[in-house]
Amino acid sequence: MNRSFVALACFLIPLVQARSAFADKAADLFTEGSKAAEERDWDACRAKLIEAWGIRQHWRIAANLGACELNLGMYRDAAEHLSSGLRVLPADVGADTRAELTALLDEASTKLVTLTFRTDPSDAEVLLDGKSLGRGPFERSIFLDARTYAIEIRAEGRKPFKGTIEGRAGQREAVDRRLEPVEAAPPEPAAPPRPSRRATPRTAPIPRVGPGAQGPSIVPLVVVGAAAAVALGVSVGLSVAADGKADEAQEAAKDLNPSACDDPRRSTAACKALEGALSASDALSSGAVASFAVGGALMLGTIGLAAWNLSHARRGPAVRAAPAIGMSLGGVTVAGSW
Repeated sequence: MNRSFVALACFLIPLVQARSAFADKAADLFTEGSKAAEERDWDACRAKLIEAWGIRQHWRIAANLGACELNLGMYRDAAEHLSSGLRVLPADVGADTRAELTALLDEASTKLVTLTFRTDPSDAEVLLDGKSLGRGPFERSIFLDARTYAIEIRAEGRKPFKGTIEGRAGQREAVDRRLEPVEAAPPEPAAPPRPSRRATPRTAPIPRVGPGAQGPSIVPLVVVGAAAAVALGVSVGLSVAADGKADEAQEAAKDLNPSACDDPRRSTAACKALEGALSASDALSSGAVASFAVGGALMLGTIGLAAWNLSHARRGPAVRAAPAIGMSLGGVTVAGSW
């Protein structure tokens, strides 16, 4: 008789005791399974006890079921049921029974890989070969057949862990794994502003004069402008003087007969004074007109020079101005190219 059978025989109890602990159906199945174990009919033993375990999860059923499975070479099932029996074993059970159950579990474990898990976070999900074992915390050992497994541990907001376990018979391994937090994604760069559909007004380029470059001289502009101012001032003065002579002639002619001075031979001093006043007034008026014409021409020349200077500074259209002056008329000739 092997060790497993001896241990199982120690758990057999009379039918009367079984009925006090289990429901009638579970007790009947337990009794039938125990009889099959006495006859070493391990298949029948397991079948009866599996059915009883489905009705009532009692440590005696778990212990005897594990012993039957151990004799059948079903090491993983045996370990699962034996460990379940040990977890719910009452405190008043004798030390010999506890030791016997522990020895049976150790015997099954020599054919298996025993894993314990501790994860951070504790509710991480564990997968073996893509099949979930559930979420932690895992309070009991996991029994596996001896072979290689792909393991994955994952949790929300953490980087998953992936690896392999080279499972060997009798191997006991504690898997202690902390999952690192997932780094926050960098913020997306702001989209560039959309160009306005409104047309942007074009700005005229500002002319730049390089070092050493010389712009147009303003001396001619100043000279011509000053001359224009003087000519206009002279014109005004001559106009005032002409008006004065005209007033003088009117005063002289006030007491004379209009025909008294028609005959030069009878010309009197009053007639000569009148004639002199009129001649002076005419000369002054002609001078005023001539000065005004010259001043106007010079003023136009000043404007032309100013335009030429501006166009030359901006490197734009070329403008040329030349005054035209006469005794009775004046003007300025302006020519340009674009």
